[in-house]
This record gives sequence, C-alpha cells and structure tokens, in this order.
Amino acid sequence: MKTERLYPILYDLSVAIGAEVSEKPLMKRVMQRLMFHTGLPVSLWLGRVEDRWSIRTAVGLQVRHHQLGEEWPDELTSCWLTNGKTLQLLKVGDDWRSALVLRVDDDNMILLLSRRDPDTMLPWAEALSPVMGNLHRSLYLCRINDERTRRLTSEIAQRSRQLQTSEKRFFALVHQAPISIQIFRADGTCLMVNPAWEKLWHSCFSDLDDYNVLHDEQLKKSGRMEEVRRAFAGEQVHVDAHLYTVQADGTDGPAHSLWLRANLFPLRDDAGTVTHVVAIHEDITWWKEADDRLKKSERRYRRLIEVIPDGVGLCRDGRWLMVNPAMVRAFGADSADTLIGSPVQKHVHPEDRTKMPDPCYESDEINNESSALIRLIRMDGSEFLGETQSLLIEDVD
Repeated sequence: MKTERLYPILYDLSVAIGAEVSEKPLMKRVMQRLMFHTGLPVSLWLGRVEDRWSIRTAVGLQVRHHQLGEEWPDELTSCWLTNGKTLQLLKVGDDWRSALVLRVDDDNMILLLSRRDPDTMLPWAEALSPVMGNLHRSLYLCRINDERTRRLTSEIAQRSRQLQTSEKRFFALVHQAPISIQIFRADGTCLMVNPAWEKLWHSCFSDLDDYNVLHDEQLKKSGRMEEVRRAFAGEQVHVDAHLYTVQADGTDGPAHSLWLRANLFPLRDDAGTVTHVVAIHEDITWWKEADDRLKKSERRYRRLIEVIPDGVGLCRDGRWLMVNPAMVRAFGADSADTLIGSPVQKHVHPEDRTKMPDPCYESDEINNESSALIRLIRMDGSEFLGETQSLLIEDVD
C-alpha cells in the first residue's frame, strides 16, 4: 500500500469522527472507512468488560464461529498479527492470514482481518495513532451525550407519566362528579360532558355534534348570552335561574323544561389564553316549583283574609305587618299603610291592655289562642268595644 493512500483514510476518518452521532454508529462508520481504503474485508470493534474483550460490533464478512458479545483473548496489541498461532488463538479460522489491531484506548480497539500477508512498508500504528486519539475523545463525548440523552429521556418519560396520571385524575373527577359538568372549547363547541350531565339533560354527547353554546337561541332570548360570552372572555360568571327547554336529538319524546342555574369559569394555558370554559349546571326545577306553590298559597291566604268581613291583622314584634280592609274600616284609617308598622297596643285602651296578653311576642301565656272583650281606639281617638281573638302562628323551620 502506498503512503499517499493514508491521506484519504485520515480525512474520511476525521469526517466520521466529527459527525454528531452516537457511539455505535460512529464506530461503525470508522470501521467502514478503514475497510474501504485498506481493502480488508472484516472489521471488529472489541470492548473490554472486567478485563475481558468481547465483540461489540462486526462489519463485513461474518467471522467464523463467532457472535456479538463473545470473549476474545487478552493478548492483543497495536500491531500486525502474523503468527499463525496467534490467529488460531483469536479463533478467526484458517482463511485469515493477518490482523491489524488499532487500540483506541484501554477499553476499546478495532481489529481488521485480512486474507493476505501484511504490507509492512506502511507504519500503521504510528500513522493512525492521532486518529485513534481523536476517536477516543469522540467516544467520550458520545457517552456523555448518550448519558444526557438517557437522563433527558427519563425525565421526559417521568413527566409524561405524571401528566397522564394528572389527566386521568381530572377525567375521573369530571366523570364521577354527581353534578352536571360540560366543557366547551374556546370556539363554543362541546369537548366533553359527564354522566351527570347526560342524566340531567336526558341526552348524550353524540347529540351535541352541531351544538355551539355561543349560538344558543334560548340563551339569547332569555338574556343570558351576555354572561356566557363574558365567561369565554375570561371571567368567572354566575347565570341566574332561567327556564330551558330540552329536546334530545333523534328522539320522538316530548320536550321537557328545566329551571337551571349555572356557574361558568375559564381554563387558561401557560400564556393566559382561554382554551376551554367549564359549565356546572344546577337543576332547581324542584325548588322553583315549590316556590311557585308557596307563592300561590300565600296569594290564596292573603285573598282569604281580604274578603273576611271581620277585621284581621298580622303582627310581629308588637307592630302590624298586614291588615285586611275590614280592619282598616274598623279603626277608621285611610288605608292599610296607615296601620302597618304602628304599635298594636297603641290602638288598645290603656285600662284594657292588661286584659289580653300581647299576641305579637312569644309568651308562655299564649299556648294556642286567646280572646278578650276590650275597648279599642280608632285613628280619630274615639273608642269602640270589640271582641279580640289572638292566635299564635309559629314559624316552621
């Protein structure tokens, strides 16, 4: 081999060493370059593990009777091996006439095998010594980078597992929550709902393919769309009770109405941009119906009192809260407002005030009801005799 052939070898090896690759690809490229320029058909990368050499990478023709990881003798030097016994010791077979050992460092070496006798005119070990030194430094950097990559990969994997765990907890929280939860994307389309929502609305997530809360006509007609848009703008809002008519898509059943209250709040990314809006619905239909029944009952009670021909009044803490028209006429007042708020005992003659317990205060003297014949005083100061009957009405908690 001529000396000028060494220069392209050194150049190609420097290119291979300078490449930003991991350890094994780097060594494979170096061995391929050596095989190409020297014409030697087999290249092995041997590594030391606990004072034993083993094959780590093999390029070229398969080495007879050997596999990766198999141990090799320890008597390897950085020179041509020409002794037949040495080659037999390496167990490379009878076809191999010589071998060139290039030691990278104490733990790595490259072994080139040839079927011909060595060309001793070229000082291989001396010429390639600088290249082997650079290769040693490159391997060191590869191992550092590989370690950093493994550490970074491990951290990424750990964070990914933590994120997956967090996501699973979040979805479990939403899915198992006993209250209706609906999550919207920033454009108003629905991302997910939980089973409580499906039970409340008698619908399922697939029915919401074409639904956009920002285009909901019922919310616009009820005047609640402004609160919804504020939530998508980044505010936490409360939507007051409103009637909403529900008709599940794809069903022939009659529509039903719900009285709902809702709390909406935005979810933001690290930059503070609203990415989702969470809506929590509360069904207050039962409360609304109970409130309506109570108001109807109060209206009937008030109407009954107003049409009774006898004077009737309701007092608390010693003052009139309500009086009917007959009571207004009996005391000669211009209107009910004249009596409401005034002291009850003010309209009882001073000498008769002790004849009856004050029904407008909680007292042991009044267990249920009491009556008395007393003198009462009209608004103009005149007196008249009246029979009073007091009834204690207790609050029901």
